[in-house]
Amino acid sequence: MRAPPIPTLLALLLLSGLAPFAMADSWHPIKPEDLALKQGRVDSDADAEAIEWEIEESDEWSGEKIKSSETQYRRVKVFTARGRDAFSRVDIVYSKGTRLEGIAARTIRPDGSVIAVRKDAIMERTAAKGTGVKDRIVSLAMPGVEPGCIVEYRWTRVHYDQPTHNVRVTLQLDIPVQEIRFLIHPLPIPSPEFRMQIRAFNFHMPPFSEEGPGVRSLVLHSMRAFKKESFAPPDLSLRPWIAIYYSTEDEYPLENFWRGVGKATYQRSAEITRASGEVKRMTQAALKGVTGEDLIVERLIDYCRARIRNIDLSDSGVTADERDWLQSEHPAADHMKRGLSDSNGLLKVFLSMAAAAGLDARLALVPDRSVCVFAPSLPTPYLLTRQCAAVKVLGEWHAIDPSAADLPPGMLPWEIEGVDMLVADDKNSIFRRTPMSTPEESLTQRTASLKLSEEGALEGEVAEELTGQEAASWRRELRGHSAVEREQRLMDKITSRMSTAEITAIHFDPDSSASEPARLRYHVRVPGYAQRTAQRLIFHPAFFQRGDPPTFASAERKFPVLFDYGWAENDRVTIDIPPGFRVENPPESAPILLPGIGKQSVKVRLSEDGHQLQLLHSLIFGEGGILYFPVEEYPMLKKAFDEFHAQDEAVVSLVSDGTAPR
Repeated sequence: MRAPPIPTLLALLLLSGLAPFAMADSWHPIKPEDLALKQGRVDSDADAEAIEWEIEESDEWSGEKIKSSETQYRRVKVFTARGRDAFSRVDIVYSKGTRLEGIAARTIRPDGSVIAVRKDAIMERTAAKGTGVKDRIVSLAMPGVEPGCIVEYRWTRVHYDQPTHNVRVTLQLDIPVQEIRFLIHPLPIPSPEFRMQIRAFNFHMPPFSEEGPGVRSLVLHSMRAFKKESFAPPDLSLRPWIAIYYSTEDEYPLENFWRGVGKATYQRSAEITRASGEVKRMTQAALKGVTGEDLIVERLIDYCRARIRNIDLSDSGVTADERDWLQSEHPAADHMKRGLSDSNGLLKVFLSMAAAAGLDARLALVPDRSVCVFAPSLPTPYLLTRQCAAVKVLGEWHAIDPSAADLPPGMLPWEIEGVDMLVADDKNSIFRRTPMSTPEESLTQRTASLKLSEEGALEGEVAEELTGQEAASWRRELRGHSAVEREQRLMDKITSRMSTAEITAIHFDPDSSASEPARLRYHVRVPGYAQRTAQRLIFHPAFFQRGDPPTFASAERKFPVLFDYGWAENDRVTIDIPPGFRVENPPESAPILLPGIGKQSVKVRLSEDGHQLQLLHSLIFGEGGILYFPVEEYPMLKKAFDEFHAQDEAVVSLVSDGTAPR
């Protein structure tokens, strides 16, 4: 028999009258052996180690609302100066729709004396997480932290009007943990068909123990620190974690399960895509003179991005009144008339206009590749954390994200490229793979016209053009910043490679259409670019790669390599040689090939009169959508990137012909 729907079952819980389990307010007792601890028990070389880490997930009724809370408590022993620096400030992250309660922290000195965190040592700020996504961060300035201290802190994140459903709980920190205690208190359920489910990932989950009425717990011991590696798969593919969700459905057979998920999504999609008379009239006006399904889709994307202000973009200039208006649900026509929405509202507008234009457009669910690796072979709908539009164009389903304002109309954010998209349907929902952009679509083209002085200073004009994912990344980085802040970011980027570089006459247009390249120009002077000896000037002709560290420094690797997207580079650098010098050893190199994946080519040429050096540098990587490399292929990959780096590090020697001043 099919279980009652989740909202109906939740309403029944008002009659249950059961009280939830609550974590004690007092601090845990301090053990003398922990105060005396000189090195980690899990890792003797650790700079800091968590003695205890307790996590409680609890659902309860607060009046007529559901209150779900996550309470965390951590006790950390500091061993070294690096550990002191790491825990002199503690950050607590929470997101939109969440409230923090019960924040408390203290430092325990080796002699057992306690210093509590003062209220004025608690600060709050906002941090950008991704396109249209922002996190709130509460920072605690921990007092008197020194090696030998214990840092102790706790907090509770609270949500209202939703249970602990589709929640992910990570069970590994960046420091070792001696003991992890995880507790759950589900809503008291009057129906056996409606139950909390827990699924473990990347570890063997021990059985839960009963802690009290409706409370279960599990304990893990000696959890090693998570060691981050560059270009690794997302954390949820590597760290141990638990998914918590309520379900009224049987998860197997999978075909039936996904059919149910798709049907529920389709019902939401039908409500969203319904086009009112106002939407139809405005759509007809927007599409005047446009024919062909592909051109209609492109025009609708342009309309959404140009005519409707998305408050999730950092430069939207949203007012308090506008933000208040968006707290309520509005039909697509209201968003269109007001010219205002968030990313979800923009998707609603696009779907409604597509339906008004006679297109088959559905709400689609997709995973975020920056968060997890999803496969339909497991019943994990809680990993389908993002939404987009699926539109049938010329008989094929196309994924569309109208809120991706920094990308051309036919391109998706890299986080949802190459993933399985659930296209909702009333009867037969299907998965379709979203396309991967090619490396050529994310191209960086750079030119530099430079002169080298007799003293070794390099000076000249630089121009850069970026497209695709590279341009989107650049635009997101600069969006919402003043001209002065934008210039400073560019200068910081260049001086991180060449510390003596002086950047002036900066001009860029990150606000240009996403269909056009992002362009920037600047004047650069780098004193001491070339090393001067008695008779020679020695320098790197690969100006744009100068100072770059090796991509992969470590000889060994624990995790696979996964790049975000494929990319291409084309550089042209010309360097005028100072009078009285000639090229002594023009470097020669053959292209470095990774068949089916990419290649790099570096050519150095000398003008016929010998007065100008030209470098042509090209790189392409990620052909065929190949971005993932298992650990066993790491030596091959590292060797190729080391060879790329060696080519970029090649030097040219200029020798004096005797007429140059010393």
